[in-house]
Amino acid sequence: MIYPKLEDYIDFLFEDIRKLVYDDVKKPLYEKDKSGIDQLKSLLQRIQTRYYPDYHKKAVYLFIALSTSHYFENGNKRIALVSYIYFHQINNFRFRSIQKKEYKKWFNEHFPNYKLSRERFRSNAGWALYNFNKAVNIKSESHQEGHSYKFEKLKEITENFIKFISRKK
Repeated sequence: MIYPKLEDYIDFLFEDIRKLVYDDVKKPLYEKDKSGIDQLKSLLQRIQTRYYPDYHKKAVYLFIALSTSHYFENGNKRIALVSYIYFHQINNFRFRSIQKKEYKKWFNEHFPNYKLSRERFRSNAGWALYNFNKAVNIKSESHQEGHSYKFEKLKEITENFIKFISRKK
């Protein structure tokens, strides 16, 4: 198994993430955030332990920890998404070709209150990842489209999603 390294973030991933930020938003300098870098470094070490025994468990924890935590002042969901995609690719996983109606069915089952985005994406997988990242982060106590899942249940649903959208090359 190949793991993302902190150097990967500093060398190119942070720059890729900044490209996802709209021009009217201040671009975060993640490299300068010592606390965020330390937490990211610790997370990257944790996913290499036996506590997360396989690719899917490691990918789930990497994604959920980054997406729902506040390691950095801004952009944690973007970091989670790019980190998952990078981990996915370097381990020779690919996104399955799935019709949007199948994704909609999956979302309706797991996040029935979430209103799916109508934004256009180059791929159905990109659209699904975008929606998943948003759905995971909307809690029902603060938003009518949210969910009430506890962390362990959220990890289970995330693993289900990752297995649903991915395949080994």
